[in-house]
This record gives sequence, C-alpha cells and structure tokens, in this order.
Amino acid sequence: MAFVEGLVRAVAAELPVDPNRVYATGISNGGMLAYRLAARAAPLPRSARSPPPGWGECPSPAPISLIHIHGSADPTVPYGGGPGLLDLDPPSSALSATETLWSFFVAHPKPSPPAR
Repeated sequence: MAFVEGLVRAVAAELPVDPNRVYATGISNGGMLAYRLAARAAPLPRSARSPPPGWGECPSPAPISLIHIHGSADPTVPYGGGPGLLDLDPPSSALSATETLWSFFVAHPKPSPPAR
C-alpha cells in the first residue's frame, strides 16, 4: 500500500497530476489491491475497478466510484464465495460477489446529490 501511494506522490511531484483523477484498476490480485487502495483513508484513488473476492477494512473512506466485474464461472475466486482453487496455507475463503459489493457499499459514505 505504502509503495503504491508513494509512487503516485513521486510521479505527482514531477508531473502535473490531478489528485481528483487518480484511478486504480486490476484483475485478480491487482483487483484486490485496487479495493484495498480504495478502502484506505488516503486521498487516492478516486475510483476503483476490480473483480476481487474481498477488499479489507475501510477505516475512514471517502465516496468513490466503483465498477465490479466478476465472472460467475470463476473457479479460482467463486462468484458465490467460499474456497477457490488457490492452494493457500492456511486455506482462505472468499466473500461472494454480492457480499463484497454490499460490504463496500455499506462502508463508504454516499455522496450528496448535486445542488440545483
């Protein structure tokens, strides 16, 4: 986490980076990293795109945009949750896609509607 956050800050110190347009994306472990970055209290990223089984704790999240893509036939990280094909020691169990999205939705504040 610190490496990615430090990398973004280092690039922003050398190039014009709009902090409101820093995005994270990933597939599989990279997707889980995108969720973890989104869950951090740090001001980045502003959105995440990922198909992970879970994302970790959200200590003090800010509203972000999110797109979640998860294949229903994924045997490695099952759509319905539970153990997958990864040979981990100790074994792990993934949240379902619905549980992942619901827990992320509950943990993140909802933006106020725009003023008219």
